[in-house]
Amino acid sequence: MRYRAAREIPYDAEVIWGVLADLRSHFTASDPYHHDLRFLTKEEQGLGTKFEVRHTYWPVFPFAPDRMECTVTDWTPGKRLVIKERNEHAYRNHTQIFSIERLGQRRSLLTYEIAYIGIPAVLFPLRLWVNRKVEERMREKLGELAVECRYWEPPKQAPVTTTRAAAQTLYQSP
Repeated sequence: MRYRAAREIPYDAEVIWGVLADLRSHFTASDPYHHDLRFLTKEEQGLGTKFEVRHTYWPVFPFAPDRMECTVTDWTPGKRLVIKERNEHAYRNHTQIFSIERLGQRRSLLTYEIAYIGIPAVLFPLRLWVNRKVEERMREKLGELAVECRYWEPPKQAPVTTTRAAAQTLYQSP
């Protein structure tokens, strides 16, 4: 099963990427599914980054909460972020995919996809209800990311320091 939502956001791809690259921003207190993020790798960004979250299904379906191990499997700055979420129960595994497409100056399309096994077709009424709740949450998530873009600031670069000897070498006359 694959869910997809998209939203035009009035920001450059670099700003949207800045928000997406802060993995903690995906698992804030306002996210009803993910809680208690803990990094499992030293890196908190980039391909191969691993972290764990407590995962709840309550807004969609009352499964028991569990822990998910998440791995960044695609990290293409300004374009694409893929996070695989693994659980001890394979039917709960899923993948989150965020893609950014430039539409022009200060305009981008942010697409959010979730892929997972899904609820069997024989449970048709339940499946429809869950589908509606998941798609609703995905649209909310895109709205939250758009708001975060308003407040995003590029990281400040550390000042360059040099030793006195290096500075003298740099500024010596030929």
